[in-house]
Amino acid sequence: AYTDYFYLGLAQLLQGLETEAQLTWMNCISEEISSEQIEKWTSELVDILHTEAKRQYEIAEYDVAWVICQHIHEIDSENLDNLLLNGLIELQRNTLEDDDLSFSELISSLQSPTSSFNLDLLWQLWEALVKYPPFPYLIELTQACIPYTENPRGFAYRLIYAAVELSYFNRRSDLSIALLEICQTILPEEVEVLHHLSCMYQDAGKYDLG
Repeated sequence: AYTDYFYLGLAQLLQGLETEAQLTWMNCISEEISSEQIEKWTSELVDILHTEAKRQYEIAEYDVAWVICQHIHEIDSENLDNLLLNGLIELQRNTLEDDDLSFSELISSLQSPTSSFNLDLLWQLWEALVKYPPFPYLIELTQACIPYTENPRGFAYRLIYAAVELSYFNRRSDLSIALLEICQTILPEEVEVLHHLSCMYQDAGKYDLG
């Protein structure tokens, strides 16, 4: 069965034989196969690889998980689950920077998704990014999260808590203010939001706004 080739290629990939793995996967495809069949097989291959990438991530084999994510990206560059998992892996590998191409792709994909994705991965990534100095893409990801929140008030209060922590423990009043301004768009009349925002403005020397 063609899935045997998928698992064989995965086994080769886990042994560091990346070229051999790609050739094994390509051997499933011939000129006689329809485009619909190729799409179906590609989806199944991505599912198999993503499951293994998650497993490697969960057992803290972050480098292996990252390699698998790169291969998924080559096969399906718009796969949001893969971009989210890759973001989590980059945080664990301590490699996420302000100009990270894959994270930029993630933000763009969240703004105009082409398919459904695992919301739990999105919230895991947001929670992890709040704790990752110097907090690259935090504001962009927060803005991108808004359409996906099922509890706007709950999310707004998570933003308040994060903003207070960023201000008092990380001395990042700029990020705190940005998060609270996002929070204000969600709950424009919430007194607690206005109170914290007023304090943050004054702490940052923005007395008129405060």
